[in-house]
Amino acid sequence: MQRANTIFLFILLFFSATTWGARYELFREGIPNASYEGIVPSLNPGDILTFSDGNEFTIEKLLGRGNTTLIFELKGINKALRLPLTRQDTSYIKDFVVGYRDLAAMNASINVYLEYRKDANYYEYAVVEKLTAFMPFTSFVTYMSSSETKRAAVQSHHRNRIIPEEMIQQFYVFAKKISLYSHIGDMHEENLVYDFTRKAWRLIDWTEDHEKSYSTKAGEIIFSYDTSPLQSLIKNYGTCTSFSFIAKSPRHLWLENMILEAHNIIAESRFQTLQIGFCEQIL
Repeated sequence: MQRANTIFLFILLFFSATTWGARYELFREGIPNASYEGIVPSLNPGDILTFSDGNEFTIEKLLGRGNTTLIFELKGINKALRLPLTRQDTSYIKDFVVGYRDLAAMNASINVYLEYRKDANYYEYAVVEKLTAFMPFTSFVTYMSSSETKRAAVQSHHRNRIIPEEMIQQFYVFAKKISLYSHIGDMHEENLVYDFTRKAWRLIDWTEDHEKSYSTKAGEIIFSYDTSPLQSLIKNYGTCTSFSFIAKSPRHLWLENMILEAHNIIAESRFQTLQIGFCEQIL
């Protein structure tokens, strides 16, 4: 009987540990846990994290890992938790938060930002919407430049959600939303994704070092060809100069046309903004 009770207690403890997980106080009064670097990379499903503001979150699984942050899916809610990788990386959470405020104020197309914790000199976490069905800009360009056989396989993977004409038109919408920026911190082809649910191109990561410009000069437009944040990708499909992008082959003409149109949309949007500002000054 005693042995049976012991076995039952062991099973109960094991079930409790795997179901509810461990509880970690990552920050107290703005100060990170001394074992932070050991805790965060080793988090398991069901682990509960608490912060200085009293908020607590239950981990579902790891979604992604960067050089300075970790992103976890949260249990029971359609949100993701962004954490600094180390105690020294809280500055990157700050960059993310500050950069968000500027982008949100300009109505840029960004991953919906929900809440964060700021205490003293620490930005402890950021909670963002969890994207469930998306395609990075890199993958879209590769898809568009692939054979029909390869396209069919990619379509199947994305459950036939890829509609090239729609995605190209939405790229123009995105270009207009960010038209007053000559630079967006850490914007590149992997941080720009197409959200199949919202049917829109959206940024999923950024820093705070954004720059704005009202100039319509090519070199100050964010999709200027040789200074584009997407340059490292598009240069594989054509030649970039200060004033043009020339496709390497007819198969890539769609990209040449898309980049040219986005460039023109941004220039026109800036011109209209300047006109409105000038009229307001007169009035």
